[in-house]
Amino acid sequence: MDDVLWLLIGLGGGALLAALLPHAASTGRSTTVRRQLAVTAAGAIGAVLAARGLVLGIPAAAADSLTTAAAALAGSLWVASAVGIALVRRRRGDDSHADMVARARARTPVHGFGYDATRQAMVDGFAADAIAHDAGRYADMGRWFADARRVIPDDSAQTTKLHTALRFWQSWMQARDAQWSTLDFPGGIRIGDWPELARTIVSDLALDRELSDPRVRDHFAAGVFIADAAPDRPHTTSRASSIA
Repeated sequence: MDDVLWLLIGLGGGALLAALLPHAASTGRSTTVRRQLAVTAAGAIGAVLAARGLVLGIPAAAADSLTTAAAALAGSLWVASAVGIALVRRRRGDDSHADMVARARARTPVHGFGYDATRQAMVDGFAADAIAHDAGRYADMGRWFADARRVIPDDSAQTTKLHTALRFWQSWMQARDAQWSTLDFPGGIRIGDWPELARTIVSDLALDRELSDPRVRDHFAAGVFIADAAPDRPHTTSRASSIA
């Protein structure tokens, strides 16, 4: 009977912390639900382990329901908090593809996947890469590039800015792989220019307006979409001239 009580206490504590678990606006509903269930389950496990450990360590505590209940609640909150923090700290790109697909299927598609879903995913990806670039964490950049390329709607009047932004993104990764040489990239973009330009793209795509910076429009809005030249992974050693 005590185990059932501890389990109920743990479920309550875990559910409370799960409801308070922060999540990004870009996180899909399915991912949010999975994380909340994991935190709730962790609370139940923590409660039973804490109360059982107390009883085993201090046998006399078995007769004190209030003490064991308090131990169960403390264990529930501690374990659920640890799991919740670990989930929140996971890299944002880990569930990007699943979330992008879930959002895309919930919206009216342009051609295949949703325009708004792809646009928001690119906003998140560019913002994350700009932060990583400023922090000098160049290896962390481009984690969402392959997913964005895979689900981007066909080129059309509405999606032109998405394809232009994707060309910029690929060249950004190529510049990174070339150790920021400016000679072979359109406009001679310097290392410090990339995150600045990326943030203008973030602002424009977030508001669903045309790209405002002429350096982005003039140098990356070329020809047809880079279906064959674009890499399937963030790092690439191909030259930017292949997409010009």
